[in-house]
Amino acid sequence: MGIRAALKRGLRYIVKGVPVVKVEVNISQITMPELLKDRHIIITGGGRGLGFYMAKKCVELGAEVLITGRNEQTLLEACQKLGEKCHFQARLLPAIREITCVVIGNEESHEYKYKKIR
Repeated sequence: MGIRAALKRGLRYIVKGVPVVKVEVNISQITMPELLKDRHIIITGGGRGLGFYMAKKCVELGAEVLITGRNEQTLLEACQKLGEKCHFQARLLPAIREITCVVIGNEESHEYKYKKIR
């Protein structure tokens, strides 16, 4: 920017003030209170954090939710907060008998194998 343009811009700020940019955003959300009615949802790590809030929203939308995790006490407390449509299981595999395979692997080696349960 040259000196002439800088002086012109400076004078414009002095006379008119700092330009104000107006931004307007309209956000609308459609909620369907029974969107997940009669659905069954499994959420791993549902005892706290993001999993808990996903379970909460699913229960609000009418779903039966099964939350799983490692700490049974945390799951029990979360389940009591979420209400009667929420159930918990500290160990995932005994609760779900319909699984056809389990991923067995090492995160460090990135090698995974599938073991059939049935």
